[in-house]
Formats: sequence, structure tokens, C-alpha cells
Amino acid sequence: MTEHIPGVKIAWTSAHGLPQEGAVTFESTEAERTVITVTLDLEPSTMVAKIADQLGMIRRRLQASLEEFKQFVEARQTGVHPNANYDTVG
Repeated sequence: MTEHIPGVKIAWTSAHGLPQEGAVTFESTEAERTVITVTLDLEPSTMVAKIADQLGMIRRRLQASLEEFKQFVEARQTGVHPNANYDTVG
């Protein structure tokens, strides 16, 4: 993590894997609403990563991760995680 302003911004640069840097910012708007902006700069360096990028696989994975994050945030408002398994302890 390269920068952390609680409730405002989280920024990072990758230490391993696909070279990338990015940031997530949080901006309060109207009552109980927040605009979340994600910026990501990545450079596929291997042949596999370049092919995955050309096929849109990286973009789709990022979109799926953002959707999971959205569900996580919305679930925190209700107090129930959408993937919670209450039959498992620990």
C-alpha cells in the first residue's frame, strides 16, 4: 500500500505478479450514498498476460472483482454477507 487516507483513498503498487498500480477513492454524495472510483494502471509483461489482455480476460476479471466488492459493501449495510456460510464455524 502506498497511500491510505481512511474513508477517502487507498493506493497501491504491486509487489508480485502482474505489474500494476492503482487507487480506490471514496466520495460521499447525498445521504447514505458514496461514489467509489477505481483507477488501475497495469502492464501485461508476459506473453500469457498479453494474450489474456487482448482477449479481454483481465478486464472481465477486474469487473467481476468490482462486482464482488460492491456486494461486500452493500452486505455490510444489511449485516449479512451474500456468501456467508453459517453452518461452518472457524
